[in-house]
Amino acid sequence: MEMAAHTTTPGADQNIRQRNLIVIVGELARELHPNAGPDTISLSSRLERDLGIDSLGRTELVLRLERAFGVRLSINLVGEANSVGDLWQALQQAGQTGATIAVAPTPPSLGAVSAGTEASTLLGACPNNRRIF
Repeated sequence: MEMAAHTTTPGADQNIRQRNLIVIVGELARELHPNAGPDTISLSSRLERDLGIDSLGRTELVLRLERAFGVRLSINLVGEANSVGDLWQALQQAGQTGATIAVAPTPPSLGAVSAGTEASTLLGACPNNRRIF
């Protein structure tokens, strides 16, 4: 992931942070849907409808955004977010101070596990753990 460098102009800094948000959201959307990832992403892109980011994807997205922007996000704000712009508002409310953004490297992709592709239910994917359900 290529993140933009920090500048001293407040307006430019805000644009860089918005672009970095879009990069992070786009990377997750492409990881979740490698064959049908979005071509372009903007602040008006809708998380679920346009990008296919469901509630589990949002959880991963929150972790990535908190790590990248150095803030704690309200799970309620993120849960209510419908668009990338709504996430931007949540980041601003979380007290983004304009610090340089440092993102941890993305972990390598893991191959598919047969139970994950062959099972039709959660119980089928976890046959040894049926007692917990």
